[in-house]
Amino acid sequence: MGMTRRRFLTDLAALSACFPLSTGLTSNLLAGGGDASSGKMSKVVVVRDAGVLKDGQPLPDVVSSMLEQGLENLFGCDAVEAVRGIFGNIEQVGIKINCLGGRPLATRKEVTYALADLIANRTGNDYRVTIWDRSERELRGAGYEVATKGQIRCLATDSRGIGYERSIRESGNVGSKFSRLLTEHCDAVISLAVLKDHGIAGISGCMKNFYGAIHNPNKYHPNGCDPYVADLFRSDVITTKHRLSIVDGLVGIYSGGPGYKPRYRWEFKGLIIGTDPVAVDRICLELIEEKRKQMGKPPLKDDGRFPQYIFTAGSSGIGCSDISDIDLIEITRKV
Repeated sequence: MGMTRRRFLTDLAALSACFPLSTGLTSNLLAGGGDASSGKMSKVVVVRDAGVLKDGQPLPDVVSSMLEQGLENLFGCDAVEAVRGIFGNIEQVGIKINCLGGRPLATRKEVTYALADLIANRTGNDYRVTIWDRSERELRGAGYEVATKGQIRCLATDSRGIGYERSIRESGNVGSKFSRLLTEHCDAVISLAVLKDHGIAGISGCMKNFYGAIHNPNKYHPNGCDPYVADLFRSDVITTKHRLSIVDGLVGIYSGGPGYKPRYRWEFKGLIIGTDPVAVDRICLELIEEKRKQMGKPPLKDDGRFPQYIFTAGSSGIGCSDISDIDLIEITRKV
């Protein structure tokens, strides 16, 4: 399940305190975002809007509306109520973005700040939000401004006073020092990734986004990042804090990643949202494979870089990798 079965038990009391068990939100949260009536294990919502981009740039009001509609369909309630249910009485929410591809292929500011505003300013719960990635250089290169104060901060692991933990944490085949932004500055975290192809791993989605939270990600790229992505995500510091996975699919790439290749630019004009990071990544795999087929590219398996780590994560109990167990809700909006 998206929240993982272990965290399900520990978070049940907190969620029940926020919402009666009869509400749609709590029922969906406890089912990993799935729909009990459908018999599916996990729910993923894809929201697309043909008018979200103007001259190639996102329109903030449209992005915000898409995000809210996605959350409402995922949890079956108002978006503000959904956020309150996700985070309860915690204080610090982290949004892990991905800036590796630079301004053309980073998590778009319009998506990030729409999410941050919803959490910090509209819930009435005084959540403090930290938008973060690994380096200030990459943040600035993606169009973000470092902000150390305020209700919404924007920081990097290499920001003054942050850094990595001194000790290595081990999880399966992974041994890494984690960013203190994750371990000390976030009570809960959202993975806000980008819809893109990856030259080694096949795709780079919500789970692999946490490679930007450790000091030695290059060590874990052999064998298409399998089983390392799954092992990393299984670390307690991630599984106990992860609440939501969102993929910014407004503009992505279907080949040539993880860096930006203009010839493979893909205006998908959508957001992919779920509580189950495995299910979200699985849907992203389907979308990328379909786009590659449309553009005359071979399947990732034939290209020698099928993202097996998604299925390893599924078999490890992190989430749902079987497409038949995913309740996919597709929303196509017209402006």
